Amino acid sequence: MQRLVSLKADYKRLRLAWTEAKADLQAKETKLLDCVRLFHQGKQQDWCC
Repeated sequence: MQRLVSLKADYKRLRLAWTEAKADLQAKETKLLDCVRLFHQGKQQDWCC
């Protein structure tokens, strides 16, 4: 029974870590796409690339 409780806690931690990593990746992807869009418009910013 203790093992099941431990596995559930591990699962919750991993799921939270995955959710946070996925959100971070999506934010980086958005920033990169914004950079590409600005580059193609000839308005590249210093924070880009």
